[in-house]
Amino acid sequence: MKNIRNILGFNPLLFTGQISIEMSTMCNNSKIHTTCPIHYMKKEVMSLEAIEKILIELGKYNYNGILSPYSYSEPTIDPRLYVVLNMIKKYIPKAIPYIITNGFFITKTIVEELIQRGVKKFKFSGYTPDDYERLCKISREQRGKAIFTVDKMFPYQDKLDKRVDRYDIEPINLNTPCHAPLGHLLINVKGEVVLCCYDWKYTYTFGSVKEKSLREILISDKVLSMYSALSKGERYKFNICSKCEKIR
Repeated sequence: MKNIRNILGFNPLLFTGQISIEMSTMCNNSKIHTTCPIHYMKKEVMSLEAIEKILIELGKYNYNGILSPYSYSEPTIDPRLYVVLNMIKKYIPKAIPYIITNGFFITKTIVEELIQRGVKKFKFSGYTPDDYERLCKISREQRGKAIFTVDKMFPYQDKLDKRVDRYDIEPINLNTPCHAPLGHLLINVKGEVVLCCYDWKYTYTFGSVKEKSLREILISDKVLSMYSALSKGERYKFNICSKCEKIR
């Protein structure tokens, strides 16, 4: 663990390929999509001040991986999205902004405006056959300007790999290595660095960026000990990880 801390002391994001910032816990589909964890979350919003603080620190380390203003929320319903994208462009020009959306508000014009603000990757979810075809058409029209993925999400009741119930299943105790919480870094709406999106109840948290720097949190004993164990496949040591087959 000491060696990992020494390595990350200069750049705590050295092992991080993707960062998700949960700007809010709101989604226009939350009332009907009961298999999504956001259906069970209290409505909250992260302040622009907190978001800017995170982005400024990411810029200090010239972060050049994927950056999503999203966890389970719907980013296109947040009126501050363009403001945040402009901040990303300003503070972290090498980052790869990635918009994951249910596609309800997506139009060709919206996509063009998001690309102008630096978005390089999109993932759309089509919840009906008509929506799926509409989003595929927009993706084809914008091909070459960004990377697009369109997922079929119908019937939506069967999607999201039953993660709502993950806490209640029996442990499977796989020994497959996982790189959480550093590989895909998740900062929740409260500003807390958390284990990953599969632990949507946030049973493992590591500190808030409102109180500490991101560097202080990421090189803490709590983060590094968990990262060290999971990278060796010791999922059995942590309740939610013992029930998970994913790799972050």
